[in-house]
Amino acid sequence: LADADAKKITELEPGNPLGWLCLGRNADACKDYDKAIEHYNYAVKLDNSNAQSYSLRAYTYINQKRWSEATDDVVSCRFGIGGALFENENTDEERPQQFVVAVHHRRNL
Repeated sequence: LADADAKKITELEPGNPLGWLCLGRNADACKDYDKAIEHYNYAVKLDNSNAQSYSLRAYTYINQKRWSEATDDVVSCRFGIGGALFENENTDEERPQQFVVAVHHRRNL
């Protein structure tokens, strides 16, 4: 969605994180990572059980090479993103690091 449409969602449904997630994705696409994180933070504040908020913010942290925050967000969304990535023998402690490395590698291909 365009920013204007996403802002309209935030006005019409202030408690819905969707508009904030769209604004975050748009900011991320423009490499305005600080603004993207600001929008994702608000989405998390509105609904801290929404795994998409954490996963999108994790991708943005990865773009900034903020590995610790990215790993925390992956843990926070309880491995609900890219489930197939975690269907292996790794322990719960190894899975977030595996995810962060895999995403970082994929983005640099």
